[in-house]
Amino acid sequence: MSSIKLSTAIVGIIAAGLGGFMAATNPGKEAYENHATEVLSSYIKEKGCSELVQKEVPEQIAKLVENNCVALVNRSRSQIQEIIANNTKRQNLLFFSIYRTDLALPTSLPDYHFETVGAFQNFYIYQTEKI
Repeated sequence: MSSIKLSTAIVGIIAAGLGGFMAATNPGKEAYENHATEVLSSYIKEKGCSELVQKEVPEQIAKLVENNCVALVNRSRSQIQEIIANNTKRQNLLFFSIYRTDLALPTSLPDYHFETVGAFQNFYIYQTEKI
């Protein structure tokens, strides 16, 4: 076998192996929902609760309200996941998936559009947009 044919065969085997690995590690919608719930919950606790307190609450009770906000987010995890599940569209491309999520939260927080790619059992947010 000539060196060109051997090189082509090796490259083909590597490409097929990589494609198989990517297909096997393409995370599903439930994994995305768990990931997105964690990311959104953290965001609300870190940014949303403090912004709400700064805008809406007298300084004397701000810490109490912020702590209650964090506790509410912790107790609402299943509802947050349901909101994400109902507002996400998955485009499964075999080797990876693209998730598009539009969130309209019933608070003083803005609405958001997220686009995330899932590959190799991980998620990579590549677009976040306030709507």
